[in-house]
Amino acid sequence: MTVRKGNYKKGSVFFTIISIIGAILIFVGFAWLGAYNWHQIPNPVKVFILVSSTVGAFSTGVYSRAKNFEGTGRSLILLGSLLYILSVFLIAQIYGTPSGLQGYAWLLLLCWPIIVLTAYFLDSKENLLISIITFFFWVIIQYYAPIEKNLYGIEENS
Repeated sequence: MTVRKGNYKKGSVFFTIISIIGAILIFVGFAWLGAYNWHQIPNPVKVFILVSSTVGAFSTGVYSRAKNFEGTGRSLILLGSLLYILSVFLIAQIYGTPSGLQGYAWLLLLCWPIIVLTAYFLDSKENLLISIITFFFWVIIQYYAPIEKNLYGIEENS
């Protein structure tokens, strides 16, 4: 039985789509599991889990791409960028950084260039899309940050 090139391409695209959906579902499951047990885990262990899972996703994605599993590698690199954004926000929560709109804008600004660099150096179109979405959210939050209300419902200009 011979496999035609056209059928192989269709199957490859299908498995790439399934891999990307799987990466997003793994991200959601990881975030949900972490949120459910977050208060019981000591702070250094939390940071270690976040950093190691992010680095692990990036490194296995690069390794998969090197072994010619392009779709799986791309989805793992996408998972790494999403885990990076999650890690930045959760580590900021652990160490009590400001949690107003301006604080969230600073965190998104911290995430954006790293995701752009991973998109460039790892040749990931998916990370480029994530960086554009992150930049869009940063612009929106930065626009509304000076109009935050204080505890009494009075608008404050920062």
